[in-house]
Amino acid sequence: MALTKFQIENAKPRDKAYKLGDSGGLFLLIHPNGGKYWRFKYRYLTREKVLALGVYPDVTILDARNRRDKARRELFVDEKDPGAEKKRRREEAIMKDRLTFEKVARDWHGRQDAWSAGYRKQVMQRLENDVFPRIGRMGVSSIRPQDLLSMARAVEERGAIEMSHRALQICGQILQSAVIEDFIPSNPARDLRNVLKTRKVKHRDFLEEGDLNGFFAKLETYGGHIETVLGIKLLMLTAVRPGEMLNALWSEFDFDKQLWIIPEHRMKMGKIHFIPISKQAINVLTLLHKHTGNRE
Repeated sequence: MALTKFQIENAKPRDKAYKLGDSGGLFLLIHPNGGKYWRFKYRYLTREKVLALGVYPDVTILDARNRRDKARRELFVDEKDPGAEKKRRREEAIMKDRLTFEKVARDWHGRQDAWSAGYRKQVMQRLENDVFPRIGRMGVSSIRPQDLLSMARAVEERGAIEMSHRALQICGQILQSAVIEDFIPSNPARDLRNVLKTRKVKHRDFLEEGDLNGFFAKLETYGGHIETVLGIKLLMLTAVRPGEMLNALWSEFDFDKQLWIIPEHRMKMGKIHFIPISKQAINVLTLLHKHTGNRE
């Protein structure tokens, strides 16, 4: 009996891996960690074999059945071992394209259309500064957990604790895409958890409710730049990120509609952001315009 999406979505992990059968040798293997892997069971000559067809939900039911049908054609029409054919194609792709980690990483990076331009640049800088110099030229299929750990610890040793975690996280995402593309059978970053130092987090001081009156009184008598005073007020009235405020342009403000429209290229997720601005915020902006309105 063919599987349904409902059955797959509701299949819960157990202590041991188990199978959900579909048809024609296709089944879904449910791992104890919750992973769901498509497999095709077949017999070639005298040996029983299993062919990996991808991971659910990246590979849908329809995709898995199409891959099964392709394997069955190779087996029964072409009289070839579909597992051996898959390995041959992978090796040819590696040889043909020189499938290095850097190439896979740059292809993965180029597909992240939802990212803002700033975040895309930041991720690529991390790769070029910390990752590519150590593992960029390695074939993606030859990378071991030890290679990733060595790379991350080199970042860690210069005191960039948070950056080492981010570098390892990015590599894990890249290698997972290589698994989905069928370039490698498994992700070598999968088991590298809790292996790096963790930075002690010291939360920044914050104002209690009773501190606000005193804070505003001191802010009004602050002797520094007026832009600093107005910037802090605008930050508190709009609750935007500091970077979004610091890089704001006058063209983003629509005073008639009382809206601050931050374009998608300035947002981390690449989506336009609409912020209502109160009368108090407009008063702050009006005063600020007297000082910076001649600039962009």
